[in-house]
Amino acid sequence: MKSRLKKAKYNEDFLAKFEELLPNDYFDWKITVVFYIAVHYIDAYFLSHGTSINSHESRRYTMEHHHSALSEDCVDNYDNLYRLARNARYNGFLGLKEWTKHQRDCLKEAKKNLSVIRKEITDDLDQIAD
Repeated sequence: MKSRLKKAKYNEDFLAKFEELLPNDYFDWKITVVFYIAVHYIDAYFLSHGTSINSHESRRYTMEHHHSALSEDCVDNYDNLYRLARNARYNGFLGLKEWTKHQRDCLKEAKKNLSVIRKEITDDLDQIAD
């Protein structure tokens, strides 16, 4: 579990530096990093509850079927973040200017999704640690 939290923090650090160096570019990669930060938080959550995740499919299945304390709001934010990350990686350009604006807006949305996920999971992990 701690290694997953370390990886989430490592990716958060990378994202902050990446955004500082290139604030107006590579939004598709930034969104992808935000998604993987969420992945590591969610995997840490499940590891802390005795369940190991080994793929995106098993993570989503576990989120839906595992009797966990993850709220529907957290799951919905993960689903939206997953959609944003897939769209960022696989959808084509609308034209560079339009694509950049669209991706910038998607990054803001992705960060909001991550914020919900991070808060719920870190609150849960803090309770376990107490």
